[in-house]
Amino acid sequence: MHGRLGLSPIIFQVLTQCIGMDIFQISILATDCSKLATFAASFPFLNDIFMENQEMLPPDTANLPKNGRAKAIPLSSNTTLFWRVFLPVFGTVLMTVFVGAFLLTDAEEWYMSFSVWWLRALIILLWLGWLYFVRRILWRLLRVDGDDTHLYVTNYWTNVRYPWTDVERVETQQRWGRRVVHLHLRAPGRFGKRISFLPGSAYAVWMQEHPQIAPRSAN
Repeated sequence: MHGRLGLSPIIFQVLTQCIGMDIFQISILATDCSKLATFAASFPFLNDIFMENQEMLPPDTANLPKNGRAKAIPLSSNTTLFWRVFLPVFGTVLMTVFVGAFLLTDAEEWYMSFSVWWLRALIILLWLGWLYFVRRILWRLLRVDGDDTHLYVTNYWTNVRYPWTDVERVETQQRWGRRVVHLHLRAPGRFGKRISFLPGSAYAVWMQEHPQIAPRSAN
C-alpha cells in the first residue's frame, strides 16, 4: 500500500502507528503534497525561495592558482636548468682549473719537440671559445611559462611577465641537434628583443590550442 502512495515504509509506519492516521487520510495527504509540489513548480520565484538556503557546490579550482587566473603552463623544457645553469657553471669551473693548472706547470716538465707556448695558446683559445659559447648560446636559454594572456620568463634570477600582445612573431630553429624557439618582441625588454628557449613536451599542443598568440615562421 505504501508503495502505491509513493511513501517509504518508515514514513508509512510513523503516520499509521504514531500519528494514528488511517490509509484513507494518508492517501489524501500524499495527493495534496503532490499537487502542492506541482503548483509550486509552475512559479519560478517559489523555486528560488525554496532553493536559497541550499549550499551550492564550489567550482573545480584545482587548475587555478589562488589569485583566480588561469594556471601557467611550462612551455620550455625541463632540461633548461641544466643547460642554462649547471653546465655553464660547472663546465667553466672545470675548464678554468684545467687551464690554470696547465699554465702553472713548469715548461721543462713537458717533453715536446716544439715550444710549449703553442699548446698553451691553443688551450687558452679553447677556453675563450667555451666562454663565448656559454655567453652566446647557453646563457640565452630561458625558462618560459604561459597562460592565455601572458608569458612568464625567467633566467632563474630575474622573473619578467610579458603580455602575449608584445610578441611579434615566433621562430623555430635547429641548433646543435636541438630545436630552439625564439619569441621576437615588438620592443626590447629585460632580456632583450628575442627570448630563446628549448620547447618542452607541452609546447606544441599549447601552441595549437592558441593559434592566435602570434604569427609563426619556421626556419
